[in-house]
Amino acid sequence: MVRKRINLIAGATKGDKLWLNPFITSIFHVIYMQHKINQGLAKMHITNNSNTH
Repeated sequence: MVRKRINLIAGATKGDKLWLNPFITSIFHVIYMQHKINQGLAKMHITNNSNTH
């Protein structure tokens, strides 16, 4: 349920870089989800910085 919500919020679809893989999520759930959230935040930060320059 949490994985689906994070995918929805990130706008990620299967095959995207930010897509939370269900198999990996079930094994390394907390670490893997935090890694994917950080990837999304970094992507947003880069996008925002490139739009301001």
